[in-house]
Amino acid sequence: MQFPSLRFGQDRSFPGNAPDASPVIYMDGSPLARPLSMPLAFKAILVCFVIAGAAIGGTIFQRAYDDVILAPQREIDRIEQNLARVAAVQLPALPNLIQLDDEAVLATLGAEEYNLFDMNTVASHEGTGINLVKLPEGVSLVDASLAYNSGLQSLSSSEAIRMLNGSWTLTIGRDGYLDMRLRYADFRSENIEVAIQNALGSQGLAEAVVEEEGEDTAGNTYKTGVVSINDASYSWRVSACPLAEVYSIERLPHNTYYVGIRLYS
Repeated sequence: MQFPSLRFGQDRSFPGNAPDASPVIYMDGSPLARPLSMPLAFKAILVCFVIAGAAIGGTIFQRAYDDVILAPQREIDRIEQNLARVAAVQLPALPNLIQLDDEAVLATLGAEEYNLFDMNTVASHEGTGINLVKLPEGVSLVDASLAYNSGLQSLSSSEAIRMLNGSWTLTIGRDGYLDMRLRYADFRSENIEVAIQNALGSQGLAEAVVEEEGEDTAGNTYKTGVVSINDASYSWRVSACPLAEVYSIERLPHNTYYVGIRLYS
């Protein structure tokens, strides 16, 4: 079979080849040939943004480094400083106070020039009897108010140790019977037995007859006995436990104790 040959050439039916076809219009591409450089004003603005970003980033990094690396070390240093501070506890002798009324007790303590904070002014400790805290040296009444109203547990370890080292708390109850209690933190005794003996010595009871001793159901090591004061008999009890069982304070030395002295009738 034979096919007819085809002639290739201009397609007369294509409008572009028509004699009256419109000319092709090209867009001006000269702007594309300009140098790709940023105007000087925009460069200055960009440099300002870069400098500001670097400053902000540096500040954030410095604060993060301080919080993560430096702050814990500063806290450790403050703890060691507060523990190394020689703080005289200056315990009052309960046998000298047991036969005084509240007014006379306050007068006696005032004569010793103790820096005392009234715990009855704290919302969570409101009461009518004597509830006093002898403040350590360097702690003001304003510091004590802030600390005890927020709670020692809310303080940093260094601040809690600062409030406890050299302080004591005295409470006196007269509801039905006479009950005097003295509590403090002992940062100096080598062990719990020494802490108890030191407490007895501070009350003039170092040679007192111990009627009972051991460990109670709460885990406190204790000693009890009876003492005669001006022909009147009073019971005493001295107990101690690790300070960490009373306050959640980090980095406490293992030989720190919470000591309680009680004299009652």
